Amino acid sequence: MIFAPDTAPGQGAVENRWSSGLQTIIISASRRAAIIDGQTVELGAKHGNARLIEVNEGSVILQRARSRQVLTLFPNVKISRKGSPENESQVNQPSSASKVQSGKHQTMPAALEEKK
Repeated sequence: MIFAPDTAPGQGAVENRWSSGLQTIIISASRRAAIIDGQTVELGAKHGNARLIEVNEGSVILQRARSRQVLTLFPNVKISRKGSPENESQVNQPSSASKVQSGKHQTMPAALEEKK
């Protein structure tokens, strides 16, 4: 059951007012699924009149009768691979509260960074 902050336990679930579309991607050794519009949709299952046909780390694909729809977790973020100079201008630089070590990006609270 899903509870909204303005709903006390026992009052039941309320409609998700914050967002719609792709909310979470679930990938494990034995399972691929996505939470779309607040509903868990397993790979191969239907969501409305579309079937979930592909689950990737950052996106999923829904197949309709005559079209496919790609849903992404972060539609305004462009991802480039290390060593792809043509995409480097599209990647934001880490903020001052971030640290890059051996190709991995770690975010630290600003208070911790100031103490270093």
